[in-house]
Amino acid sequence: MRTSLFLFLALAVGVNAATIELDVGDSYQDSIDAHPGNTTFKILAGVHRGFQVTPKSGNTFVGEDGAVLDGSVILDSWSEEGQYWVHDGLTYEPSQHGSCRSEFPGCNYRHALYMNGEFVHRDTILDDVTEGRWYLDPDLDKGYLADDPTGDTVEIAVNTWAIGGNGTINNVTIRNLVMTKYATAAQDGAVRSRESSSGWVIEECEISYNHGGGISLVGNEHIVRSNDIHHNGQLGFGTCCDTNLVFEKNEIAFNNALGFNSGWEAGGTKFVKTHNAKIYSNWAHHNFQSPGLWSDIENGQIEYMGNLSEYNGTMGIFHEIGGTGEIYCNISRFNGIGWSGWAYGANILISHSSDVEIHRNVVEISAEGDLAWDPEPWGGHGINV
Repeated sequence: MRTSLFLFLALAVGVNAATIELDVGDSYQDSIDAHPGNTTFKILAGVHRGFQVTPKSGNTFVGEDGAVLDGSVILDSWSEEGQYWVHDGLTYEPSQHGSCRSEFPGCNYRHALYMNGEFVHRDTILDDVTEGRWYLDPDLDKGYLADDPTGDTVEIAVNTWAIGGNGTINNVTIRNLVMTKYATAAQDGAVRSRESSSGWVIEECEISYNHGGGISLVGNEHIVRSNDIHHNGQLGFGTCCDTNLVFEKNEIAFNNALGFNSGWEAGGTKFVKTHNAKIYSNWAHHNFQSPGLWSDIENGQIEYMGNLSEYNGTMGIFHEIGGTGEIYCNISRFNGIGWSGWAYGANILISHSSDVEIHRNVVEISAEGDLAWDPEPWGGHGINV
């Protein structure tokens, strides 16, 4: 009787009574739906293809070492057709979102292709397809590669997200998972909260090679800590309208890997309409032709402290169209890689913003000035306000 009373009280106050294991090939969403909020799901080691779930408030997702959530399927039926290698049956919608750099015209189609785990850039005209490129004909549902895929692993991103959904979902924790190769649209993420969701915690995860964004959060009081966010097609991390966001100790690198136009939106991070955001001790580097750490539009009382932002294609730290803030004790160096214009190659740039304090930062540039995209230090500019 005493045990039954305890279980009743535990369920009444939302205490989790069990941990549910999810193995490769399980019916993942069915398991989420069958258990109450506040349930913990332990994701076992292995590659979980097709993992896409909408959690309940209070759910926790913890991965065993080696647990990979993979949003792609393998394409293994290529045949030679003239100068191309062709795969039939690719019935993926051709909708586009976002602006691409001219040399990467197909960057904004969300069903990305991978060869041996790396992005293959998409062309929009078949005759333009050369080594390292591909084309999808939406009328024939056929994909075309210039490279012989024999012996290689070719995959295409299919699932829209790993853990997320629409509506208000609060207090979700995600820890120690690899989330990769999702067909996220630009400005969306493999991890996504929406509307007035609050209290998401994402920590110690690796989020990479997703078509659009890695993480996209809307809501309040989210914590994003100690993650490796790299090689996402458009943006590593994006958030809107978050009060009391904590974004700390993350590595944000090699994002905008598919070549979006950073003037539209691309790069390491973008914070929009936040209040009292704490951006502490992150390492943002080698984000292609785009900023490392970027706050844009009505960010108030934002605080950048202890970050290292280096070797990014444009600004190291960029506070734009914003309100009050403090930028201090950061190192911003060798940003503006190959940027020949003024301002957007700055290590720290404040634009159309007021009441921002900048102090005790280290800003370093190369004596050689602007150099090409290269793993060695590049030139840049200092601080422009």
